[in-house]
Amino acid sequence: MRTALLTLFSAQAMACSPGNPEIVETGDDSEWIYDCQGDNDGVIQADELPWATGVAVPYLANAADTTVAVQPAGQLIQGTTTWDFTQAPGPLAVALDLVDPADRWFGEHFPDASYAAPLFAHDLDVLAVFATYADRFEMLGLASREEQPAQGQTLLIYDEPVEVYRFPLELGSSWTVSASFRDATLYGITNAGTEEYSFEVDTQGAVLLPGFTMENSLRIRVDVSQTFAVTSGDNPLLSVRHLYVRECFGELARITSLSGQTDPDFELAAELRVLDVEN
Repeated sequence: MRTALLTLFSAQAMACSPGNPEIVETGDDSEWIYDCQGDNDGVIQADELPWATGVAVPYLANAADTTVAVQPAGQLIQGTTTWDFTQAPGPLAVALDLVDPADRWFGEHFPDASYAAPLFAHDLDVLAVFATYADRFEMLGLASREEQPAQGQTLLIYDEPVEVYRFPLELGSSWTVSASFRDATLYGITNAGTEEYSFEVDTQGAVLLPGFTMENSLRIRVDVSQTFAVTSGDNPLLSVRHLYVRECFGELARITSLSGQTDPDFELAAELRVLDVEN
């Protein structure tokens, strides 16, 4: 059963200025802002994370059911915390696309949604559904891309929206979230559960990508506890995630610990995804 694999966060797919790593449009004719003008101050406002449906953002990741060695804390180089993601984490190339929920079978269940995007790099068929506001981004629930996929339908609606970004994002920001869901369907299995999330913007530094140095990037540490009514895995499911984000680009990289790991300095990751700037 795959319910024990459930995680909360989907990559934020963002615009960029001409000459920066390329983000590919996928045919949507909605207005798209390529000239995000960040001020490189290490503080991210909602309008510094533009989004648009019909866009696909390329990432590289390790293959499913593998682990990869990581160094979440980075290294101190000339007085700056530096995370080096110049080496590809694995052979998996994925495009995390932003879709318009109104055009999908699940749209009627999320009338306030702004967009939906894949939840996992290893499974593009489960989408997280988001609503965006001037002071926060909220996750409303989950849904399978197709109404009747071979792996079974997913439809989960949180009793209350889950605040996944609280603006401004800056060093020292922190917030906690408690969520619950009932009468949900996860990969075709009826389920219910509760989730606890602790967010902290705990480090500011530079992210190295092939050919690019992203200064004043932020690391968001996320401690996760998820309890399911029906599961074949650990219950509660504990994990730690580190999201490396920057204005105008959103999520540059993400590291997800193995199940049961609570040490933020874990050395093996179940998933490492990195923005594919050479795509």
